[in-house]
Amino acid sequence: MKNNSCVSGSAVRLLSIILLSFSNLAAVAEVDEFDPRPGYVEGELEIEWEEAPTTIPAYPKARDLLPVPLSGSHKVTLWIDKRHITLGKDDVVRFSYVIQSAAGVANAFHEGIRCETREYKTYALGAERGRFMALDDPRWEELPYFEDNTLRHTLAKFFICGGGYVARTPDEILRQVRSREEQELYQ
Repeated sequence: MKNNSCVSGSAVRLLSIILLSFSNLAAVAEVDEFDPRPGYVEGELEIEWEEAPTTIPAYPKARDLLPVPLSGSHKVTLWIDKRHITLGKDDVVRFSYVIQSAAGVANAFHEGIRCETREYKTYALGAERGRFMALDDPRWEELPYFEDNTLRHTLAKFFICGGGYVARTPDEILRQVRSREEQELYQ
């Protein structure tokens, strides 16, 4: 008497090949459906992204700080250091800024925003005697949505990332900040 519940080895191999083919097609379709990104050519695999080395700049000087227009809902004042905004070969915008609370407490940060992936990284924090203290092991974090962290969201959306996923150049960022036209977009 034959056992009908057993499937032959060749049938299992054929089924495995078919399933593997479908899973590969789904993976390729997923990559092809997204907007083109740096290092990506349609029909080819994406090239692995590599972060460029980061140098922590000098602490911002008052004369180099440019006020960033914020909506009335922000309870802070923000200035960006116009001398320390860079766009790296890795498409990361690195910049320094100073934030001051309504109570007058201020701190400085040196951060990077990767527009392509909507991530940020804090490289250094303001420390005593007007200097930056580099973080030991900074990590990329997901850029919070508007309601979670309005400050970083505002910087990315209205000043640093043009067209959503494309990093602006330092000159374009400064133009955006100086124009103050974006303030009307989120009041």
